[in-house]
Amino acid sequence: MIDKRLHLDNGHVVEQNTGDLVSNHSVVLNAARNKAQQTSDQQWIINAQTPPFFKRSNSNNDYRIAKNAIVAVVGENGAGKSSFFRQLCGLGKGQRQLADNQGKLSRRALRRRCFYVDQDVNRQLLCDSVLEEVMLNMPSSDKSRAISILNELDLAHLIQAHPLSISGGQKQRLALATAVAANREFTVLDEPTSGLDNNNVLRVIEQITHLKKRGSTVVIISHDPQFLLACCDLVVHIQKRSIEEMYQLDDAGKQRLRRFMQLGD
Repeated sequence: MIDKRLHLDNGHVVEQNTGDLVSNHSVVLNAARNKAQQTSDQQWIINAQTPPFFKRSNSNNDYRIAKNAIVAVVGENGAGKSSFFRQLCGLGKGQRQLADNQGKLSRRALRRRCFYVDQDVNRQLLCDSVLEEVMLNMPSSDKSRAISILNELDLAHLIQAHPLSISGGQKQRLALATAVAANREFTVLDEPTSGLDNNNVLRVIEQITHLKKRGSTVVIISHDPQFLLACCDLVVHIQKRSIEEMYQLDDAGKQRLRRFMQLGD
């Protein structure tokens, strides 16, 4: 446990908290527990036997995820979480694994319907301005909508800035803004709260719940248990590049997640 937490942004202390980091973090995230509870009859289907990642011979079941679920992805470092979901989005080599109610999808179809925000967001920032970056993947060009998304993530004052010139935390939120603007059916966020202070974590949660309400499936790869508990509906546990288990985040599921991430009650 720690006595004090300092949050640095652009070389300056922007926030400091005393006491237990987990407790302070929980106070902010608990405000976001009014997430939408509806589930969809439409589902994404992950075939448990598709190589190279699914190698367990003792299971013939498919894994099914409702199309407006918020999914927590957990596992040890090196378990293959990012590689696994990059492949599901059609970005990695290997057998196609993700299907919907109409059947399996080609890699081209997956790239059209999925959006992946990398843990290293510098790899995805391609444009000359923050505003252009958000508008790049929008279904239709809508400047006012792009500015609104940036405003909700406290980035509107940076619309003319070059994406690579802003701070790390701002880049993280910008990458999320591009995902929100793209409004794809299946969105993967790899460590979306890394380096963010409590207020910006709450902004991230609000955007994720907006995606859910619009019917998007949001997959979150994270080592932050309080963040996952605040906004997710179910957990996918990856181990040795395969799905070890999947469970709902009901009361029992929350206890399982807490135990796995070694977080006390």
